[in-house]
Amino acid sequence: LIRMPAGEFEMGAKNGDSDEKPVHRVRISKPFLLAKYPVTNAEYEKYLQATPKAKRPFFWDNSQFNDPQQPVVGISWEEAQAFCKWAGGRLPTEAEWEYACRAGSQGEYCFGDTEAELENYAWYDKNSGGKLQRVGQKKPNAWGLHDMHGNVWEWCHDVYGPYDATAQVDPKGSALGTVRMFRGGSWDGDARN
Repeated sequence: LIRMPAGEFEMGAKNGDSDEKPVHRVRISKPFLLAKYPVTNAEYEKYLQATPKAKRPFFWDNSQFNDPQQPVVGISWEEAQAFCKWAGGRLPTEAEWEYACRAGSQGEYCFGDTEAELENYAWYDKNSGGKLQRVGQKKPNAWGLHDMHGNVWEWCHDVYGPYDATAQVDPKGSALGTVRMFRGGSWDGDARN
């Protein structure tokens, strides 16, 4: 785990979809911990062994998705929550996730605005070879986090909903709805995502 400092940032995307707007000021008032890498199949296997009632991931027996060093895929938000509780942590809020991903950058990506640099930081449709990759092979962001922009989508604690235009302190997302947030990008997604 890596300690993320408290701080402020501009949340949202100037050139993004309507649900990524408006860009608004957010203050994260307390430091928090975030995993250096996405949770791997090897880590999730330890959870499954310790928790007999836990459900195996949907793609667990698919050789394209079950390398021990690949990020675990095919789990629900509830299963991600249960894993985090077992591991002594929690899912980040969407604001915490974006703050950690940006790592102080004001650009569209953690490294700025140049899409051509994305291949150095993320696995996505143009460089993944059409498959999920092992964690940690690309450059980390400035705070040492790997695979934030690609390889696998990452669950957040929040319910999906619109952004508030006013400045926020430790926002928790929408109070209404049932669809949960995920962030990042995927090995089969485009650079915009």
